[in-house]
Amino acid sequence: MKNSMQNNKMILKNEEFLELVEIEVKKFLLMPDWHFLIERAKQENYLGSMHSKKDLLGLLGYLRMNFAMQIRILNNYNNHFEISSNHYKFLRSDWFKMQVLKNNSISYKLHFEGFKTYKFI
Repeated sequence: MKNSMQNNKMILKNEEFLELVEIEVKKFLLMPDWHFLIERAKQENYLGSMHSKKDLLGLLGYLRMNFAMQIRILNNYNNHFEISSNHYKFLRSDWFKMQVLKNNSISYKLHFEGFKTYKFI
């Protein structure tokens, strides 16, 4: 599964890493707590692509960035994953990292302030 080490951090093959991220996105999409946010994103055309694991647009793109960063932190992976907007710079913040480590698992509620009302376009 792991294919190399860099600075005492593991690096997964890119497809394996993207698959871990996509598993978390799919779990999020099935959660009743987020149903109305997901439906609003669909209706207002900012859901993003469900067909590309690399797409960073819309709500799904944001979720991919969020979950990728959490997976990196929790597993000490050094895989590169682009953060496509300055709006999401909090994903690289010390606060975000500390919350992920504190939770010690993927959190579906770890978002920036105003997440539920933000349009991901």
